[in-house]
Amino acid sequence: PILATLLPAGYLAGLITAYLHKGLWVPYPGHFAAGTLLLVVVGSTVLVSKRIRGAQSPWRTPHFALGLLLLCTFLTQIYLGLNIFL
Repeated sequence: PILATLLPAGYLAGLITAYLHKGLWVPYPGHFAAGTLLLVVVGSTVLVSKRIRGAQSPWRTPHFALGLLLLCTFLTQIYLGLNIFL
């Protein structure tokens, strides 16, 4: 739940910081695309998690798959972000 609430704030902070430093809203399109995908996946994960009712809920498998996608996308985002410095 903390990640789901902090991610939109970090997304907006990244947009504002990029604009203040580079004068462009999207100076690094790959990093922006991965961040946007993170925002969508986190939102989807929250919506799916609210539908889980009990251990036998059919929503557990989609929640698990979205969680794995979220972790992989975070790794990609970190890689792209660190390459900005190089």
